Order: sequence, then C-alpha cells, then structure tokens
Amino acid sequence: MLLNKNNIDSCMEAIGHLKYENMHLVHAIRGSNGPELSKEIAESIAGWFNKMNIENIILTTSRSHVMKKDQVTEEELNAFLEVMQKNKINVAFFEELDDALQLGVERLNPEDILLISGAHSMDTGARKTLELLKQMYPDVNHEAINNVLSSKIIGMN
Repeated sequence: MLLNKNNIDSCMEAIGHLKYENMHLVHAIRGSNGPELSKEIAESIAGWFNKMNIENIILTTSRSHVMKKDQVTEEELNAFLEVMQKNKINVAFFEELDDALQLGVERLNPEDILLISGAHSMDTGARKTLELLKQMYPDVNHEAINNVLSSKIIGMN
C-alpha cells in the first residue's frame, strides 16, 4: 500500500484512542515517488506532530534495506526535511534503518509509544524493533515478544 495523507490520518486517529505519554516516530521515507509525495507525507506528519504529542521524529532512508529502484533521491529527502524545518520540528536523520530503530527504542519510556511508519523496509523494521526491545530491556516480557514474532505479521516472515 502506498503511504499517503489518508493512510497517515487514519493511523493517527486510531492511535489517538490509546493512552500514552509520548510518541516517538521512526519514519522510513520511500524513494522513486517524487518530492511531491515526500512533501505531502511530511506535511501530514507535521500536522499531527503536536496533536499526538510526538516527542521526536527519526527519519531514515533505509539505504541497505531497499532495492535500487526504491532509493531516496536528494530531492525527495530535501522535500521532507524542508517541511519539518518550516514547522520547526527537529529530525534525527539516519541513512540506515538499524540506527534509526536503535535510537527510537533507546528514547522509549515505559508509558511511551514507538510508531514505525513508511516504506517497505518497515516490514523488516517491525521484527528488528521487537528484537531490539529484547536485547536492550532484559526485564521486558520476552515470551510476549516471541509470541508476536512467531505469529504471522506482514513482512515478518
């Protein structure tokens, strides 16, 4: 499914019903869709930034996890970052998915939400995030995470 404003709005409205302290967003920008789509998605995220109490945005191009056709161009990346700068939203940028997810998990507090969104690489990102939780937080319920990892979730096989 192509990520667009409607997808983001639906997701954020659903999350809005949950109780949490802060949201940390790791977003994988997708390439080969043009700077206009990058700008549209960034504008939508920026519109939800304060409403959803998003603590920070961590952006990645997932360089090692995408095929050549999905690599992010400089124009696509700049279109996203320009919207964030215009809205005075700080963005931590990483070329690599693993680095972005690591920071997202490190910033979590017990009452927070970590939302990972964006390109195809986030299918891999879901599994990597759960594995990171097990590594970084030995007190977390490993059995519960293993149950999630063993069930059929899109892109997690």
